[in-house]
Amino acid sequence: MGSTRDTMLPQVPPEVRDSLSAFQFDSTRRQIPILHGIALTNVLIVDFVLWHDGQPVGAYAWTPIIALFSLWRLMLWRRRNHRERPSLEIIRRQLEGTHVAALASVGLVSAFTVLTFLMGGFGHPILIPVSFAFGTFSIAHCLASLRRTSVAVLVIGIAPSGIAMLAAGDFTERAIAFSMLTVAALKIGFLRDSQRHIIGMLTLEKQIRDLATFDPLTGLHNRRAFEEAVEARIAGGSARTRDRFALALVDLDDFKGINDTHGHHAGDAVLKAVAGRLKEHAGGDGTAGRLGGDEFIAMLPAPPARSALDGRMTALVTRLCLPAAIDSGVVPVGASLGFAVFPDDADSYDGLVRLADQALYAAKRDGKGRALGRRTPPVLEKSRAA
Repeated sequence: MGSTRDTMLPQVPPEVRDSLSAFQFDSTRRQIPILHGIALTNVLIVDFVLWHDGQPVGAYAWTPIIALFSLWRLMLWRRRNHRERPSLEIIRRQLEGTHVAALASVGLVSAFTVLTFLMGGFGHPILIPVSFAFGTFSIAHCLASLRRTSVAVLVIGIAPSGIAMLAAGDFTERAIAFSMLTVAALKIGFLRDSQRHIIGMLTLEKQIRDLATFDPLTGLHNRRAFEEAVEARIAGGSARTRDRFALALVDLDDFKGINDTHGHHAGDAVLKAVAGRLKEHAGGDGTAGRLGGDEFIAMLPAPPARSALDGRMTALVTRLCLPAAIDSGVVPVGASLGFAVFPDDADSYDGLVRLADQALYAAKRDGKGRALGRRTPPVLEKSRAA
């Protein structure tokens, strides 16, 4: 049952839902001129034929409302076209508005089409159904990225007219109705495949971005992405982005011995455990990264008082030095940490890294398993776990 549902209705992975909404918004925005141009053309054609056929103006006097609506949407599009993409909340609200507007307008014209066909009274009974069918197919194509909307447009726009023509039409009209319904069914299948293709493309793009941003073993930011995050915070113009922060370098002590004694799978387990602890300690206001091998880096909030910062760094290295679980039990973990503070110690990424690196090697010279900062006296208690 689950596989059948996935085949008929491609499921959207949670990790690409935001990207899909943005893609749908951009695609729909590009198609708006064509969409409303189609609506205007169809309304003008139908109105001209009805007028030429001598039909009472009152029978179709309401149709210019659709033309005016299309003109208004076109002018609105021209004003918004060059603006930056709005927030996801606004995007989703506008996409839902597009869905409602499309179904309401297509439903109204569909009812008019069925009514005029069944009532007859003019010399071109299939003109309006055929013209509206072409318009419906075009609208569904323009809204192809919005699969729910485009399928609903096809059903509401084609099915009522097709059924009416099959029930009350002559042989030619029934043949045309059968063709309309068949093409609509094929179009729905195309929309399903198109949605699957879009989801696959967005998933692949996310995977590529993740490979360029995150370390595949630990899930932390890689060196380049971490540096960009720090540079962005340093360059930020707001008060929040220029708050003090500490840049901490972490190096695992005697990590080679874990690989030699327990195997590389145990070493990987230790790296993952340390990465998880570092990421948890960084929290939502910080960022953690892996420089490579057994070296990590983190951007952490810095308390105003230096003593409080020293205490936080000591607590962090104590946490990092807790034993790590492996398949055969647990292994001891050792870590040393050096840190520098922005903007107290340096006002650039390179400067912070250089000073934190000096503090890190000072911590290792002083016996490992401790945290030292640029201005921290080397008297912090040793924190390595037994």
